Amino acid sequence: MKNAISKLCHSAVLLLLLTSISACKQRDRMTGEIINKSGTKNETTSFKQVTSQLDEGGPVYLYLSSESVVTNISQKVEDFGDLITKNVSGTEQEKDLAGRGMILASRLIRLTGIETISGLGLSSVQNEYGAYRTRMVLHHYKDKNHGLLWSLAGKQSHNLDGLDMLPTNTVYAFFSDLNLGMLNKTIQEELTQAGIPEAQKRMDMVKDQFSKMTGLEMNDVIDSLGGEIGLLITADDTRKGRLPMPSGETFEFPEIGIALIVKASNDMVFNRVETLMKENPQVTRVEKDGARSLTFKLPIPLPVALAPTLTQTKEYLILGSTFELVEKIVAVKSGAQKGLRTTEEWKKISSKIPEKGNQFFYLHRSLGDLMGRVQAEVMKSGPGKTGPFPKELMSALVVTGSTFYAVGGLTEEGWKGTMNSTLNPSVLAALPAIAIAGMSAGIVAPAVSKARVTPQESNIRGKLKAIDAAKEQFALEKNLNLGAELTPEDLKDFLLPESLAPVAGEEYVINPVGTAAEARLTQQVGSLPPGASITAEKRSANARKKKAKTQPQPETQPQPEPQP
Repeated sequence: MKNAISKLCHSAVLLLLLTSISACKQRDRMTGEIINKSGTKNETTSFKQVTSQLDEGGPVYLYLSSESVVTNISQKVEDFGDLITKNVSGTEQEKDLAGRGMILASRLIRLTGIETISGLGLSSVQNEYGAYRTRMVLHHYKDKNHGLLWSLAGKQSHNLDGLDMLPTNTVYAFFSDLNLGMLNKTIQEELTQAGIPEAQKRMDMVKDQFSKMTGLEMNDVIDSLGGEIGLLITADDTRKGRLPMPSGETFEFPEIGIALIVKASNDMVFNRVETLMKENPQVTRVEKDGARSLTFKLPIPLPVALAPTLTQTKEYLILGSTFELVEKIVAVKSGAQKGLRTTEEWKKISSKIPEKGNQFFYLHRSLGDLMGRVQAEVMKSGPGKTGPFPKELMSALVVTGSTFYAVGGLTEEGWKGTMNSTLNPSVLAALPAIAIAGMSAGIVAPAVSKARVTPQESNIRGKLKAIDAAKEQFALEKNLNLGAELTPEDLKDFLLPESLAPVAGEEYVINPVGTAAEARLTQQVGSLPPGASITAEKRSANARKKKAKTQPQPETQPQPEPQP
């Protein structure tokens, strides 16, 4: 038995190596066509289709052809199942069950549409506000859009209605199309066709338990959902929550609100909950402007605002942490209150982001800052309180002072996402390597972890680059000379608000025209001690040449004619 499994493992490794080697072929850089040893081109990739949707000239640019890797992967899984049934010892029933399991896995892979992915692309460039615009592409060829991957999260890009529900103090939001009815139907059909009695039995058991607990049929509840789901978090600075910390201090934070929003085609779920809570004295019923709400009052005092509220509107079912939050969401949706989209900061972070898509993601810098503060309070408790990871690693993995907004949507040839962020994407790409290095440093040599450049330092340098670029642009427009004094107010139209927001308590100094901006540290950042200053990296040669051309040149004196 062990020898058979060992042989199968060696065969699997060999198969992967052969697949990888076959993928490593020379390609034409312009067309993506594979060039064989004779110098002729015999295979075309999606290079042109993918890279035509990317931006060149930024810190990140990537194309990966996936056709040689994912093509017929389902068949390879099925063939591997045949090897198991023929070479592994066991009863005929066990072999048959293992074979059916591999066939089911193969069918599910085929249903997902993974095999239709022809290429992936990623790029990032800096925009006019100093933020980074990142584009992500997942490509399939035209008319190859079969599979859950291209239909589960919608089929066609549309207006992002969820944006019209975000209050002005939203710090996190994620909305996406999600066809749960299709997913549920696919799973049940595949389990039936697979002929695995145990799996079908477990599915039936889940349905029975759901029906006993809720009084509703699970399939009916799933069918009542309208194909869109969202989550948002708000932070109200005018109200404060307080929590006691292990260090003995009291941690003060903005009042946090959380809401789960689901599109609903009918009010079946709300009606059922209302019936169950009809005799509960802790439940308050409110009907206002066509919205019905049930608010559950908790009998015990809490240090945070919490009064769970379920609200049914004409289109959505909303579960919020308080009635006030849900009421505000409904008011923003109806236009009775201003929402996040009316703010100046939103206009900058959403610059040149598509207005249509199938999902969007938003993260405000204040939520990252709050998480950083919570982590700092926890680490005050003393050594060993952060678990098996060193404090330096925990600090490095918290991204503060950065705002993100991204929209993703399906196209005729796959999926495309566009994101604006104030964080250099190369920092995000480096996080896994930093995490591994930090863990190794915490185990082997703690001093090494202090010497590395952390995401905080990289983030600060990115902000300084944006400030210097804004100074240069302002000086050119106003025709300022070297040494001219500047203030943050002068640069407000050229920077996002978070460009001057501290990452680790640092203070940004603009400095005159021609002198690089700097950040003065008030606490340890990587290997830099408190009191140290950070400046942006030197500009590229092209930037220096551009600046040199704009500087007034001294008048040339006429030279005397040479004497014979």
